[in-house]
Amino acid sequence: MNDKPTLFGFAPAFGLPDPSPFVLKLILFMRIHDINFDLKSGDPRKTPYKKIPVLEHKGITIADSERILDYLEQTYSITNDKLNTEQNAIGQLLVRGLDSNLYWSIVYSRWMQKPNSEKIRETFMGEIPSLLRRPLFAVIQRSVKRDLQGHGIGRMEAEKIYAFANKDVEALSVVLGDKPYLFGDTISRYDCAAAAYVAQMQPEGLESPHADMVKAHPNLISYWERIKNKYLEA
Repeated sequence: MNDKPTLFGFAPAFGLPDPSPFVLKLILFMRIHDINFDLKSGDPRKTPYKKIPVLEHKGITIADSERILDYLEQTYSITNDKLNTEQNAIGQLLVRGLDSNLYWSIVYSRWMQKPNSEKIRETFMGEIPSLLRRPLFAVIQRSVKRDLQGHGIGRMEAEKIYAFANKDVEALSVVLGDKPYLFGDTISRYDCAAAAYVAQMQPEGLESPHADMVKAHPNLISYWERIKNKYLEA
């Protein structure tokens, strides 16, 4: 049995190791902690929650990125003992906030707005015959729209969606301040999530309203560059 964990994500796209913030934060976490792992493309239709990412390790399948982080910490004896109880609580709330709101604004900009939606279709479905590609993409797009409306954010006008996102970006910038990482000199699992979102807001080849939000905060730009250069391009 292979002792090396396998992470199932999507595939590199738009200048990112993976176009999902949930996959990217796991890639960062395992790179930071020198965990040797395989990265493969997964099929959401075959996963426990019909979502990506999924981790397979020693015959165990773990779904949901936060549960995967918990598993990795336990399995590889990784602790957050350099953070105090309050910092861990703040980090947890910060990640939940990003996942609950900022994530869905990114989904909206990619899947619901042209020309991004067309680029998404061609990037991920380019190998499908053209006669099938558009109707199949329309089915997926309708599913994404239902998810957005179920969340609530999809019921709003675009300008309101991005106004909420901008507040999240401003708050993240304030929390980071002039520190190397969210809680000082020590990088944590919460930085993996935050940095992943900063990266996802600056995709190559897509028209991202989030990119302008990030550019207004140089500390976020340098934050991602620092983490990327140290852990992804070393």
